[in-house]
Amino acid sequence: MRQPRLRVTIRRMMVMVAVAGIVLAVAKFLFIDNRPTDILFAAISTLEGHSTVYAEGYSESKFRSLRVGMTARQVAEVMGPPLERGHWMDSGDTGVGQPITPGEGIPSDLWYYTGAGKARGNYWRREVWFRNGVVYRTDGTYYLD
Repeated sequence: MRQPRLRVTIRRMMVMVAVAGIVLAVAKFLFIDNRPTDILFAAISTLEGHSTVYAEGYSESKFRSLRVGMTARQVAEVMGPPLERGHWMDSGDTGVGQPITPGEGIPSDLWYYTGAGKARGNYWRREVWFRNGVVYRTDGTYYLD
């Protein structure tokens, strides 16, 4: 017995392409731009009242455009002023370093583009770490307090 032919109209094709685009965008956000565990922790933290405060003019696409080796001036042109400026102790090795504490090392700049909201706990961390005046690394993870 012959099965009926499925008519694919232009309208149906447009809907299928739109749905595929949405699925791919969500997958990119969940599995490429962020770690899946970060998404889970952020969802749970939001239910508990935690939130993230962002610097004025902040956008995720601007933050993702930052590259290692950019100067502080280039970062400021792209991102605008940070929410807060701090330091980390640069021991000169290839390690990640730590926020400033008494000890050996040269204080290097650390720019915070996010912070904890009213609940003062968990938040999306968006930081730019500098070494010798250029971007050493960026941190775009979810911070659990």
